[in-house]
Amino acid sequence: MQHDTDVVNAPEIDMTFIRRDDAGQIVAVSREPQPGFSPASADDAAEVEAFLLTVAMNSDFLRSDLQFIRVLDDLLEVMMEKNLLVFTDLPPEAQEKVILRNQMRSLRRGHLDILEDEGPL
Repeated sequence: MQHDTDVVNAPEIDMTFIRRDDAGQIVAVSREPQPGFSPASADDAAEVEAFLLTVAMNSDFLRSDLQFIRVLDDLLEVMMEKNLLVFTDLPPEAQEKVILRNQMRSLRRGHLDILEDEGPL
């Protein structure tokens, strides 16, 4: 069984580089030297581990948000199909986002419906 503390293994400080903000807080960690990064010391180990754990937790929240957005996207589609919601009742900004999202989903599936199907010509 994996616990939250198992998500992030203790970093190998000898090959870790960190970037700090003006307040001295770690804002980025890298295994490769990068501009603006400095080598982490053994004294930084606990802070690096805490930073990586926070990043992992935020990643879980982001993944959950993206999954929930998909649920809302599907719900919106079903409500419009059942005429419980009329597309034009949405604010113009929402309409644009729905159109863009539908286009992106079509591209991902390998096709883009630029024109609505009006039946045989």
